[in-house]
Amino acid sequence: MSAFAAIRNLPWTPPTKAVPAPVALLAAAKEAGVDLPAEFVVRMPTAADAAFVNEAESRAQNMAAMLETFAANGLQDKADALKAAAGLDGSPPKSFGRQVEYVLTCLVEPALDREDALWVSRMFPVFFSEMFLAVMNLSGEGATLGKPPSSTETPPSSPP
Repeated sequence: MSAFAAIRNLPWTPPTKAVPAPVALLAAAKEAGVDLPAEFVVRMPTAADAAFVNEAESRAQNMAAMLETFAANGLQDKADALKAAAGLDGSPPKSFGRQVEYVLTCLVEPALDREDALWVSRMFPVFFSEMFLAVMNLSGEGATLGKPPSSTETPPSSPP
């Protein structure tokens, strides 16, 4: 057992930060009958998360090549729909793609899919940027000693 093992076995908790949701977004959720938290919670990215985000450009290039093949085979409508769903229907800067990946990867609550994240970035750009910046700020903090989050919830015992 390494000397580091004792440290590894301590209860570590990755830091999180709550980012207040815009009032207009909360009002729209209420009007639509959707339960949306007043704060979106992001967590610190791990080294694996950073590697995943760094490979996002490669994945986007592979997707674009596949969509070009669809278009070349007479499936332009399907290719256009997939481009829009994947967020590849424009030419955003690489830094924006990285921001989307970090928000998608590190958002704890509520869960967003890519289409949701892209919509939030268009309709509430400052809020989107606040979530991304919170993730980046957390990356410099590192984990803290404390109770680690449970991997699964244990339901309360039922009486016999």
